[in-house]
Amino acid sequence: MKPPPFDYIAATSVEDAVALLTDERDSRILAGGQSLLPILNLRLGSPELLIDIGRIDELGTIELSDHHLQIGAAVTQQSVLDDAGVGRRWPLLTDALRHIGHAQIRNRGTVCGSLAHNDPQAELPAVAMALGAEVVARSANGSRRVAADELFTGPFSTSLAPDELLVSVEFPAQPSGWAFQEFAVRPGDFALAGVACAFDPIHSAARVVMFGSSGCPMQATAVEEALLAGAGAGDLEQAAAATVESLDATGDIHASAASRRTLMTKLLIEAASQAHQRARTETDR
Repeated sequence: MKPPPFDYIAATSVEDAVALLTDERDSRILAGGQSLLPILNLRLGSPELLIDIGRIDELGTIELSDHHLQIGAAVTQQSVLDDAGVGRRWPLLTDALRHIGHAQIRNRGTVCGSLAHNDPQAELPAVAMALGAEVVARSANGSRRVAADELFTGPFSTSLAPDELLVSVEFPAQPSGWAFQEFAVRPGDFALAGVACAFDPIHSAARVVMFGSSGCPMQATAVEEALLAGAGAGDLEQAAAATVESLDATGDIHASAASRRTLMTKLLIEAASQAHQRARTETDR
């Protein structure tokens, strides 16, 4: 199918894009277009104006140090995956990126675009929550920072206002204990269930985030508590089972809700065990 008619403007600066968002027309931001264009082609959305931010230089940068990673809104997923510095310091992020679609999608799709779209089966919202990331949003009224925990509000929805542009995402240093687990029918397919885990025993911090089985990425609090308590395999299994028992899993043509709960239980155990092992190996060095 062809998309409905729309106006198109290539913004020349962040200020230009923000000003366009204050237009009374129904507007959408276009970065990589890997989520937006299928929506238009399937007539699931009909915005009056597309604002292309892909040519704004300041949004196309990756800035990193030992303790900080900032990714601009126009940076593609493949660019982050190809960055050796990111791979050394944020392996959880790069591991998740490898699971996103295929190379053609990653070459166009952006990290920030995935966060702003918040597909329930997307990897990056869960990783952002696991690593305690923050996004920077800009509007005509100024800038504000939004923690990933407060950004994702439901399926395909965020706490960003209609006139706000997500200009970057910032990740703090990644802890030594980490794991990413995902199950998809075929490589490149959307996940039926997945888990992103970040574990820092030195600072008594653990984030275990589930995605793919319900409407929004969710923390597995019981598994986090088990990790922090130094639980063994049996305790982790009990914590995972208790977490999934209350999970409002969705069923569709790809997998039933029961199948997704079974998958999620196994992935929670595998991810928590792997993160614990990695943290212990790093501590023993």
